[in-house]
Amino acid sequence: MKSNLKKSYYIQKLKENMNIIIISFLMALFCTFITYPGVWYSDSYTRVSFADTILDCMRKFFMGQRNSIVASSWLTVIPSFYMAICKFLTGNIATYTFLQATLFFLATFLLIKRLAKHYKKIQYVFWGLNPLIFCVSIYYEASVLCVASIIFYVLLLDKINIKKQKLDNVIEFILLVFFSFTIFGYRANAFTIIPVLVFYVLKMKMNKTKKIASIASLILGFILVPIFSWILNITTLSSVSAGFVWEVVSTIQEMDETTQKEYIEYLDDVWGESATKIAIEKSSYQSVVPLLNTKITFSNISNKGNFQIILSKYLNLIFKETKFFLIAKQKFIGYNLGIIQPLRYVEYDYDRYNIMEKYNFNDGKRRHQFVDLYEKVVKAFSLITLRPWVTFLLSLILILIKWFKNDENRKKYLLIFMLSLFYYGSYLINTQSFEIRYFYPSLYLCMIIDLSIVIDLIYPLLQNGIYRLKAKIIKTKVIKKCNHSNSLKNDFVHKHYKKYNRKA
Repeated sequence: MKSNLKKSYYIQKLKENMNIIIISFLMALFCTFITYPGVWYSDSYTRVSFADTILDCMRKFFMGQRNSIVASSWLTVIPSFYMAICKFLTGNIATYTFLQATLFFLATFLLIKRLAKHYKKIQYVFWGLNPLIFCVSIYYEASVLCVASIIFYVLLLDKINIKKQKLDNVIEFILLVFFSFTIFGYRANAFTIIPVLVFYVLKMKMNKTKKIASIASLILGFILVPIFSWILNITTLSSVSAGFVWEVVSTIQEMDETTQKEYIEYLDDVWGESATKIAIEKSSYQSVVPLLNTKITFSNISNKGNFQIILSKYLNLIFKETKFFLIAKQKFIGYNLGIIQPLRYVEYDYDRYNIMEKYNFNDGKRRHQFVDLYEKVVKAFSLITLRPWVTFLLSLILILIKWFKNDENRKKYLLIFMLSLFYYGSYLINTQSFEIRYFYPSLYLCMIIDLSIVIDLIYPLLQNGIYRLKAKIIKTKVIKKCNHSNSLKNDFVHKHYKKYNRKA
């Protein structure tokens, strides 16, 4: 067994990437200390407190008291599960912060290593010191480990066709399932990337057994998410209901006065008298929150049976009032893509609700600067960070250039772009707000492939300039030293200067 472990392909890979692992570890440690216990927002507090609930559910389950569990969650359960494990093992929630940051940095550097042909070290430094990376690494937001897991899953798919020993194949399958479980456990809307990954696997050059195993790992991870909640008897409330109700109300708002009268009681059978009318008056295109401050609330929108009724009314409106639905949907898409206005910069806070003191947070000048830096960078580059359509268009143009150049990495660039596009595409189907945090995974993936492609495209020009600069510098130095020796001077020009110019 020991000899098998020593020969393990993945053990060798760990050794090969030890420098990247150590750097990721140190950067995560630094960011965790600066922001202790991390950067939280409204959902973060709920997730952390729910971690205690999960520990209680697990205790009751192992004691054979599953039926006594009474727990429900609006948010995805898996992030709280990982937090619960970290808290149980160490007694400190900041362990989760450190673990998330380490995995996020590691995924970033490994993706750069896979994509970059030239100036890899420069790209490591650029992204490692980029506030759009390190300021997010300690952010208690589900998108962070979701996108890191997507990267790990894709990188593992790259290795699946390499001949390895049986132990490695087992490890590989377990890791694929784990990262699939994390992807869908963190972001329920990530299901839209499944077609992209399945299509990619089917097109890969590998035998049928490996293709089936790869697709099975993806589906198994997806299925395990609801199974986990079922095992612990945790009721997961339907968060998509809010998005569908929001679109229903927005569609009614777009109707002319005569048509609107027909739907003025459209939702009253679910939420009571005047619920529809009040919702129409209060709801806006900025966020679902104003709508949920009416008779339609967070607490009752996911009552048993409500999702089926809401979905039925939503579909009915599509077929009966297609014109008004398309007007509303067009606006939703326009806001989501940053066409009508930039995405909103919210939910990244120094001390949301002024209760971080309860968690002994690092209330210092450096933490203030750290949090403020992210906002400054996001707003300084708002054309890309807050305008998804610009980001996608730029990435598409660069990928097409590489495709026509028949670049060896073109399929990998396209895969990552499609994952980015399909991931954010789920928010075009159903959303609750138009914020950068929902767009971030797609932005992150596009940024990395864009820089990699740009450097590849300008590399010949950079090399040309470097060679010419070296030639001039060396020529100048030698000429100064050889003022009294024309033969030595001519010899240098012949051997060195012409060589550099020939390369240039």
